Amino acid sequence: MIPGRILITTNIQPQDSMRTSRKNFITVNKSQKTFLYNEAANPFITTTKNQLMNLVNTQFLMTKLRTTLFIALMLKGLFCCAQNGEKSSGNPSDERLIGGQIDRMVSDWNTREFKNMDLYATSDVEWVNIVGMWWKGRDTVKKAHQVTFDHFFKGVPFTKTGLKIRFLTDDVAIAHLNCHVGSLFPPDGIDRVTNRTPETDNILILIYVRKNGTWLLSAGQNTVVDPKAAKSNLISEKVN
Repeated sequence: MIPGRILITTNIQPQDSMRTSRKNFITVNKSQKTFLYNEAANPFITTTKNQLMNLVNTQFLMTKLRTTLFIALMLKGLFCCAQNGEKSSGNPSDERLIGGQIDRMVSDWNTREFKNMDLYATSDVEWVNIVGMWWKGRDTVKKAHQVTFDHFFKGVPFTKTGLKIRFLTDDVAIAHLNCHVGSLFPPDGIDRVTNRTPETDNILILIYVRKNGTWLLSAGQNTVVDPKAAKSNLISEKVN
């Protein structure tokens, strides 16, 4: 068969009732939608030509339709991503609500009373402290904080120095909290002169979720900023 051509075999019944077989070549040019066929073409070939033209046009339209649908789906995906991006920016009122919950938590650090934790933390909240202790569940987290602040952090002041909130969805946000922590007197909070530790700066990662219209702490982790390591940090950003 000649490349680029469609081979059609037709059985023609001539007037003398003798059956003959004739092979005709038809060239299909899809880009120009034209057909070239040999001079021996007969009415059957002409009809077949028209059918092939319709077939090519149909295939062309189907391809065009599939391409259009693909582009439409792509645009829809981009539009949805853009919408999600807009939603993740949050709004000032939600930021204020989360900021208020964080202020309530910092206040508990300074008063060393954690009975209010039910108001700003989920029942399944998890917390990782500065030395890697992982507490799970609000009752456990509350008890661990109370014991720690009754002894290790006894009389230690906590000052919020920076806060940055980013919304992942309408109902989930991540907050980076900078906090200055006064000197500690381990292991029981009593100043024995030799057990005084230097003041530190901490950075906390806090995950908040909105439940029944209230922003609640779902997870938190506290990290002490190493001033020596911070000096060699090639990329630094202060939390405003």
